[in-house]
Amino acid sequence: MKQQNSRKNSPPKPPSEPEITSWVRENQILQGPVFKALQGLRKLLTELHGRKFTSHAFEAVIWHNNIKENSRLCWISEEGVLTKYSREVIAMIRRLSKKQVDDAISAYKEHMRARSRRKKV
Repeated sequence: MKQQNSRKNSPPKPPSEPEITSWVRENQILQGPVFKALQGLRKLLTELHGRKFTSHAFEAVIWHNNIKENSRLCWISEEGVLTKYSREVIAMIRRLSKKQVDDAISAYKEHMRARSRRKKV
């Protein structure tokens, strides 16, 4: 049986911003905790496999693994200005081998070069 809605003509509510404890922004992943709930992240991704884990490396891994296409792993606001990642992304990055990270960075670098060349032509 269909439930009656007291607001028959009201549009459905847009999805709201994810809860702060379950989703984190890139800068929180790379620069460490901002909130008590995020403590422990600084140690995780400031360095990976003996080398500094930078925003470029983060973007390469995200791009190479199509994280932004997976709504379970990435939330992007409707305006497109705010992106948050599930804590699963942190665990996924931690599990990557040095070769997988290097391959992601190389592929991303080539992708960005090709993209840059297309804009110049």
